This record gives sequence, C-alpha cells and structure tokens, in this order.
Amino acid sequence: MASDGMGKNQVGGDEPVLFRPRHASGQQAAQRVRTAAVASPLRIPSRPRAALLLLIAISLLASSVAACLPRRVARPTPTPRPLRATFTPTPPKTRAAQAVAVAAEAAVVATPLPPTATPPPPPPTNTPLPTPTPASTPTNTPTATPEPEYRFTLEASEQFPAAGPEGVRVFLYVYSLAEFALPGYSLRVTWNGNEMAVPGTSTGGLPRPTRPEPGPYTRLANLDVEFRGPRGGEWRIQLIDAAGTPVGPPAIFTLANDSSALELYVRYREGR
Repeated sequence: MASDGMGKNQVGGDEPVLFRPRHASGQQAAQRVRTAAVASPLRIPSRPRAALLLLIAISLLASSVAACLPRRVARPTPTPRPLRATFTPTPPKTRAAQAVAVAAEAAVVATPLPPTATPPPPPPTNTPLPTPTPASTPTNTPTATPEPEYRFTLEASEQFPAAGPEGVRVFLYVYSLAEFALPGYSLRVTWNGNEMAVPGTSTGGLPRPTRPEPGPYTRLANLDVEFRGPRGGEWRIQLIDAAGTPVGPPAIFTLANDSSALELYVRYREGR
C-alpha cells in the first residue's frame, strides 16, 4: 500500500521505513536507500530484545530475593548451666528441733551477763632499802716462802721392817756422779720437834750394804745411826755438812708406837 511518503516495512517489522515519493528525484531516492541500509544492522529485532529484558528482570529479582534472605550467623556454643541444688524437705521433727535451738541461742544472746566485779588494787608494798655492804677488810695473804736452793737432791726416802734389835735405825747414803760415796756429811734428826744426837759422819770410798744378805730391803749406805726408846711420832731427817748447815731437803716419816717398820733410809745425790 502506498502512502504519502511514509509506509510500513513488511520485512523489518513495525519499524517505519521511509519511502521516497514517486515524484522525488533520483538522487534523493538513492540517499534514502543508503541511510536505511546503514541503520538496519544496528537495530535489534523486537523478539531478542524482549528476551534480553526478561533475563535482566529475572536477574534483578534473584538479587532482591537473595538480599532479603537472612544470612547464616555462627551460633555460639551453648554453655552448660550449673545444676541447681535439689531441695530436700526437712522432716517436721527436725524443723521443730532447729526452731528450739534457734530460740535457745537467741535467749542466751539476749540475756546480759552480770558485770564482773573489778578487784581493788593491792595496797602499796614498802620496798626495803638495800642493806649497805660493809667494805671488806683486806686480808694479808701469806707469801709462800721460797724453798731454799740445796746442793743435794733427795733421791729416795724409804721405810722397811726392822732386821736388828728393837729401836729406830736410820741409814744415809750420800754420793755424787763423780764419787761413789762422799765423806764428812751427817744428819739432823728430830723426833716430835726434839733434836736427836747423831754421832759420826759419812765415809768415803765404797758404800756398804744395809743388810748382810741381798734382798728386797737391802740398800747401799755410808752412815747409819740407831735410836732406842719411844718411837711413835714424827721423825724429820735432813742432810747437813760439817758446819751443820742443811744442804738437802728434809725427809719426814710418821711412826706408830707399835710400828715394826723401824728402818728409815734416805739417799742424797750432789747436784740438781
């Protein structure tokens, strides 16, 4: 069908196609044909475009539905709750006993104790004054008398049973390392403080035995003297020189009245 320069394209669908009027010039007709040829490839047919629009609508709808759905959140691990204490009913008798005990405690607490009497302070005690200590009188300490220096040393002082007649017999042996026996010495003998007479002096040379036979009581001597009479008491014997000067320490013996050990023996050595 022809129209006034406008018409429908039978091949391309509803898109309008310009048709030149019959009275148009040939140059204008050629120009219209070229324009339609260039525009026709860029146009999308109507059906594919509807499918594309439907696909876009479905995508938008899926996005909306996904946005509306709740997201999954990691649930926390449940913590177990502590078990509650089981209530055990108290028997009636026990509850009555507890009530009585509570009432008794309340009565004890409520009952005030009587005040404790404070004892009066003790009376002051008279403190005795310290007794003055008398000044001590200085005591004169006796000074020990130094032992005199003797030329002879008392080596032995022995007591033996008597072998002869009744009486106290005294034997002396005086010597030195250079001589077997030293002559000219005597003894000072005191009995209970009484000085006894001693005749003779010591002899030199070889000493002689105190007994004729050897035995446990035999000794060497170069002077002997015998005292008859009472015997009990203290006997003090000391070596003296020819001038009567003590030259050796004394030897002390104590005899009983009925003592049978009547031989007294002393031995002195020159030098210390």
